[in-house]
Amino acid sequence: MTRTTRDSVSRAEDAASVQQEMFKTLLRCPHRQVDEHLAIHAAQFERDPNFYGRLAVNAIMRNGCTIRDVNEVFLAVLFNSPFQEHRDAAYVMLQSLPPYQVSRVMRYFTGYEEIVKHQSIDAPLPSGNGITIQDAVYSAKHRHKSKRGKKVPVAVTKLIPRSKLFRDLLKKQKIKASDRQMTVTTYLVKHACLNKKWPRGAIKRAIERYLRIRERDRCASGNAARTVRCVGIKLLGVKGITVNIEATVGNPLYLHAPFDVAGGRC
Repeated sequence: MTRTTRDSVSRAEDAASVQQEMFKTLLRCPHRQVDEHLAIHAAQFERDPNFYGRLAVNAIMRNGCTIRDVNEVFLAVLFNSPFQEHRDAAYVMLQSLPPYQVSRVMRYFTGYEEIVKHQSIDAPLPSGNGITIQDAVYSAKHRHKSKRGKKVPVAVTKLIPRSKLFRDLLKKQKIKASDRQMTVTTYLVKHACLNKKWPRGAIKRAIERYLRIRERDRCASGNAARTVRCVGIKLLGVKGITVNIEATVGNPLYLHAPFDVAGGRC
């Protein structure tokens, strides 16, 4: 076998393995725990960007994959692509998503933090793939000054025999008949995801256009309009946005969103 033939066989084997790894992720639902999927997608994208781009378009635009979490990962990875064609495709596909999915795409692009209350009867929290777990502390703006910056204490829940909670946990084999209490620990879980900075370039333009189109829709009132504005604040990283849009009657419509991001309220 010549060197050229061996190289072509090796490339074919590598391509086959990329396809197998990607199709495996399409068959599993991560249930919002996408850290492992992001690591796999980023690695397989580096190995075969051409195949990855075609698979992403087929999964999202042609309903090749109905798992929302996986489609959001596809978009986050495409926005991070060094190729203009991938970023343009992600730009177009983002416009068809509802606001809550756009927010998730942005979270997977930049990384995010969440507060998790873990019960002692549950399985250990997942680690690795960019996940960092640390004890949660009270905010520096907590209403009780004595608690600011201090660790959140472990809560203890008593298990009363013959209670509904006790019977349910015993039936699920999460506790023993002799157990009389369980603890709840509060953690701050940091997800690195793709670990990029605030949106720039293609993804920022896509988000701005997305918000303008939806705020222009005068039918989006009440909670719907509020959700769109909240998404804009969280995605673009500003405390207030002002959008000047031509309304359907021809008059400029000014939409202000001076919400408190630091306090977690939108």
